[in-house]
Amino acid sequence: NFQSNIDHCLYLKNIKRRECILIALESGEIYKISADNTFKTLLINTSIKIIYFQISKCRTLLGVVDMNKNLTIYNILLGDLSCKEIYTKSNVSKVIFSETLSSLYCLEIEDKNLLIKYGESEIVLKNLMGFSDRIIGFEFSTLILENQGKVKKVEIPVHDLLSSLFYKQKYDESLDLIIHTKCPKKDFKRYVIAALSDSIYSDSLKTAIRYIGDPELLLMSEELNNLKFCKD
Repeated sequence: NFQSNIDHCLYLKNIKRRECILIALESGEIYKISADNTFKTLLINTSIKIIYFQISKCRTLLGVVDMNKNLTIYNILLGDLSCKEIYTKSNVSKVIFSETLSSLYCLEIEDKNLLIKYGESEIVLKNLMGFSDRIIGFEFSTLILENQGKVKKVEIPVHDLLSSLFYKQKYDESLDLIIHTKCPKKDFKRYVIAALSDSIYSDSLKTAIRYIGDPELLLMSEELNNLKFCKD
């Protein structure tokens, strides 16, 4: 039994014997109840009514929007009693995580604009949603919107996110984004050129170079590798 009424429930299907239900109460708490353990576990207590929440596919990120439209993203392990606040933003109506890359998510913000966030990088998309549109899915680089039974797909500009990541020299994160959003070869090439320009050389970079198969890039990588070998 709970001391407050149940507002929302989120069923998490069985993944490696981790089938469970998340329950949000009117009083602002979120509990977890596992299929193999009937005891409820308190995950967070916001002390304010929750209007929307969603968990990432890997179950390590939990997004919560309260009645004042304040969003909080928590880093959480459902098997433990720990969670950590890692990101907050005001004027948010909804958060939806990518089905293919958990650290990539979309926020519906003021004036029906969208904010795409990945790690430390974010971009704002304007005039993509109609007044009655609602986000129902996020796969690869595609947002799925629904309006009165009609579905439309919107491509996010991964190119802009990559530019920000390259500037910050976040090359591991860049490659994850490229792979999990099914970017074309030209984005792999941008990644390789940016990394080589910063004298970055790694196994993942070599794999990307072989995938592209560009002779000029192969030569650049060999020259960089030889230079590093001489310094060592």
